[in-house]
Amino acid sequence: MNFVTGIQIKYSNFSKTLEKAKDSASSISKSTETLKKVFIKRIDIKKKSFTREKLFKRRKLELSRRREKEQKLETVPITGKIGKSFSSVLQKASSPFSAIMNTLGLLALGWLINNLPSIIKFVKDLYNRVVKIVDTIKSFISNLGNWFKNIGGVITAVKDNITNLDFTDSEGKLKNALEQLDKSFESMKNDIEEGKRLLTTPLGQGVSGGSTGGGGDLNAADIEADTPEEKAFIATVRELEGTSHAEGYNTWFGGRSDMDLSQMTVSEVVAEQKRRLSAGEATYRRLTSAAVGAGQFMKPEQTVMAMGLDPNTVKYTPELQNKMILFQAQWARGINPSKKLDENDMRILGGEWASFTPQYGQTTRTASQSLSVYQKNLKEAGGGGSGGKYSYGSGSVVEYLTGDRSHPNFEYNGHGRESNYHEHIAFRTLQDKERAKAALRAAGIQIGSEYRPGDPGWHGANLAIDVPGAQWGGSGAIGQREYNGSAKVRSVLAEAGFSGSGIGQMTTRGSVSSLPMVSPDLGYPQGSEQAPIIIIDEEAPQPAQSARMQQTPQMIVTNPLNRFMKNKMLLDLAYT
Repeated sequence: MNFVTGIQIKYSNFSKTLEKAKDSASSISKSTETLKKVFIKRIDIKKKSFTREKLFKRRKLELSRRREKEQKLETVPITGKIGKSFSSVLQKASSPFSAIMNTLGLLALGWLINNLPSIIKFVKDLYNRVVKIVDTIKSFISNLGNWFKNIGGVITAVKDNITNLDFTDSEGKLKNALEQLDKSFESMKNDIEEGKRLLTTPLGQGVSGGSTGGGGDLNAADIEADTPEEKAFIATVRELEGTSHAEGYNTWFGGRSDMDLSQMTVSEVVAEQKRRLSAGEATYRRLTSAAVGAGQFMKPEQTVMAMGLDPNTVKYTPELQNKMILFQAQWARGINPSKKLDENDMRILGGEWASFTPQYGQTTRTASQSLSVYQKNLKEAGGGGSGGKYSYGSGSVVEYLTGDRSHPNFEYNGHGRESNYHEHIAFRTLQDKERAKAALRAAGIQIGSEYRPGDPGWHGANLAIDVPGAQWGGSGAIGQREYNGSAKVRSVLAEAGFSGSGIGQMTTRGSVSSLPMVSPDLGYPQGSEQAPIIIIDEEAPQPAQSARMQQTPQMIVTNPLNRFMKNKMLLDLAYT
């Protein structure tokens, strides 16, 4: 073997070794790749396992939090030691019986929450009722004391009249005492009726329409009507019928007021009445009625048709309902609500509105109590000092009230008492008022109250004056001094050219019927006398008055020193 051959053999062996090394490297590379895949796979498995575990923990935490929130919502929030114990029992309850008890407790709580407004209203009504009963008892005790006091006043008046040989009660002492006695007795009767009503009327029914007024949030002055009397009447109907609240014009019998009736025609309202009756939705406290609106009309279409309107087109608006109330009073009962009403009117209207009197058994309210509500509303509506009773004619004086008993505009409570005797005179214009003031002051007559901001009558309009009676001298019981002063005021105004509402009318028992809208003073006998009498026994008549007396056959002037002869003459006339 030569050198070349040896080299070839060595190269061949090296090549084989190199091939084996390549095969080994290839095997190592494959093994490494396999290991890499294995490691990656294991890492991916661990990663997925970690993710699932993390997701499971998060879900478990969310579930735990959700249960805590649900437990807080479902736990009854009761305070106090007992409440904490009860709450702890509810929270720890796990048995089926405990779960049932928890459910019943939650149902009871739900009922309590749903009925809480009614419970609160019941408690408030009960409290207000107790307060009213206590006030009524206090009022009765006070009026009882006044009654005994006024009995003493009657005895004193009789004694004074006998002492002065004033058998005709010319100064009105006995009449005043008897009036006060009657008023205190009437107040006691009203207190008894009010107490009975408060004790027998269910709490669900309002008792604000008693002798103390109608209550409610209604202001009679805000009602749209032509006169204060009409405003007062509408307000009275609404208060007594329980529709004086904001939704009164939409109110059905029983209190439902969730429909806007102003957008419905009268015929549509009547159709709803029929539907409610047929569906049994018109029964309340064992009474069935579909009365609707501010006036609680049972047959609104009849009233509207009598008014000359078409129920198919006219809508049941508040304006229409107000007109229906006024129309129904006169059309159905012959009562004119544009004039001042009295107790007999209330009694008649009880046949139309069951809330005015006990006629239909739906209320214990008397006609006298309803009249009190009306009078309160009339004052609130701004009907002047007299509610229009002493306002008439087209003269410069639009209203006149006086404490002078010989005049038809005599008004005792507000103008004829010892504590408040005065003349109230209202004028058509401010210029008339200023001119009258100048004339009175020129005659030495003092002027009292004039402008009173906020007053609902003529004083609030700065068109009225008061002439205080204290300036006529004297004290104690009202007598001829004050009456002469009133006559002097009327005389001065008449000579200054003023007229209307009784100015210039010296005495009117013989001529009351000739004056419009004035009722005679029913507190004095009318009999068959042909001419009224005024006795001037305190001061001599003024020249102007003397001239007027010569033209007025109704006036007799006697000697102020001959009191016995005067009383004898009056006594003879009283028995004629």
